[in-house]
This record gives sequence, C-alpha cells and structure tokens, in this order.
Amino acid sequence: DDCRVAESITNGVRCRASSIYLPHHPSGFAYSIRLARTDGPPCQLKTRHWKIFDGSRTHDVIGEGVVGKFPVLTEGGWRDDEQVADLAEGFAAAVRRGEDRDGEFVYQSFSGPEGKSFG
Repeated sequence: DDCRVAESITNGVRCRASSIYLPHHPSGFAYSIRLARTDGPPCQLKTRHWKIFDGSRTHDVIGEGVVGKFPVLTEGGWRDDEQVADLAEGFAAAVRRGEDRDGEFVYQSFSGPEGKSFG
C-alpha cells in the first residue's frame, strides 16, 4: 500500500494528512492535508510546518498560510480568506475575508492528470 494516512486532534483542530508515493513526480510524493474545527472558537491557519517522511528522509514543508490561503476554521465549516497583498504590509491589510464554506478545508499538493484526489 503506497498511501499513508495520519490523523490528530490538537486544541480542537482535526488534522488529517495523507501522502502517496509517486516515483515519476519530481518530489517523489504528493500529499493532502484536511483541517476541521471539532470544538471551540474559530481559529485561523497563518503558518504551516509539515514533516513528510518518504521512507528514507524527512521533507519539511514550511510557509505562510497554504498557497495564498489563510482559512478560518469554524465548527462545521471554514472561511476562505486569501492573500491579496504582501504580508510585510501587515496581516490585516494583506489578507482579504473570503466566503463561508461548509465541511473541511482541503489542500492537495498534486491531484494527478485526471484531477482525482487521494487519501
């Protein structure tokens, strides 16, 4: 089985991560991160640091938000806030309030030629 899934709940946020080995992809793997608020007040993802072990070494994925997104997690959904300016101008000026959405926030590093998800 080439797909791995890990799940953890910390401070009322459930994080489910899955990765899959892709021998012909430049990084050798692809991953999916799913975030959901299980209880408590809303919270916002501002930075990320994910560790992905490929069987021989650990890859660190570190950065601001997730590909220009700064989701606000609420019970039962999330708000799609996004970066519209340089973060050096300040978070409030650089991030625009987005639409409210149901379900969990999902990020996939690579979805394949048919756009199908995994994990």
